[in-house]
Amino acid sequence: MSARRIRLVLTMLPAALLAGCAGVPQQAASRTPVDFYDEGDSAIQPLVEDFAAGDGVRLRFVHYPPERANGVRLVYLNGIESHAGWFEAPARELAGRGYELYLLDRRGSGLNQSGHGLRAGHVDHADTLIGDIHTFRAALPPDGPLGLVALSWGGKLAVGHALRHPADFDFLVLVTPGLVPRVDVTPAQKIGILFAQPFRPTALFQTPIEPWMFTRNPHFLARIERDPLRLREATARFLWESRRLDRLIESEIGEFRTPVLLLLAGDDVIIDNAATAALLARGQSPLITIRRYPGLPHSLQFEIPAAIARAMDEWITGLDAARPGSSRGSG
Repeated sequence: MSARRIRLVLTMLPAALLAGCAGVPQQAASRTPVDFYDEGDSAIQPLVEDFAAGDGVRLRFVHYPPERANGVRLVYLNGIESHAGWFEAPARELAGRGYELYLLDRRGSGLNQSGHGLRAGHVDHADTLIGDIHTFRAALPPDGPLGLVALSWGGKLAVGHALRHPADFDFLVLVTPGLVPRVDVTPAQKIGILFAQPFRPTALFQTPIEPWMFTRNPHFLARIERDPLRLREATARFLWESRRLDRLIESEIGEFRTPVLLLLAGDDVIIDNAATAALLARGQSPLITIRRYPGLPHSLQFEIPAAIARAMDEWITGLDAARPGSSRGSG
């Protein structure tokens, strides 16, 4: 992405804050076209919109209207460093297959790093993040299948949300989820977080991931390295609350009952694939489908966007076809 386009994206974002009412979707005047990575000509025009969280903070998200809607909507959660733009290629593929997508940038990340009480890399409590998803879900129309798609660290948040609000979504799609990470902050950082969390909760600590861990694709590697919205640091409180999510999942995974599609990269150095699958198997989900992609690094959305979109479509279509009264068929 050129420097000119980066500046264009950043200058367009404030217009998304002009909405005057809560709920999803917003009025047309609050919508701003956005193109993060300029992936070529497309009839699908993603839009930046916003919604009112439970504490009144307006949070921005990217909306992909579907091409020939199939009636299924997907809410997407980003990873610890990423934002909606990192999922653009699969989102376009899925919208082209008829899915409507809402890509929520976690508060403190991506489009929601500053303004209106927001701080980059920060959250006051894990329950705030879960509450943001629940509030967004409650504002959506009740009709049609609805799934929660989550990438990397977002997978931890998605499972935590499913344990707290199991009725919100019909299924989960977890793309290389950060449920059992292989990377971690250093011992010195852990000590710093422990002491900073009660007294200096907004003290910043570098995230333990390097760009090469995400992808070997030179095109996307260059974009990650110069991405102005990429989150490189997180606060002591955020990292503390991330551990709180770990403890929630570890203690309550036995209550997990949501159907899940798990997409794993064979050469992932960020997450532990075997331990992740074993953790989900401890729950009571009626369906856990695992798709493995040997020889690929963590960011499958950069490596094989069309393939993961196709896998999601096939799996979701199979779920929908199994429901009584389904009109979608199994194609």
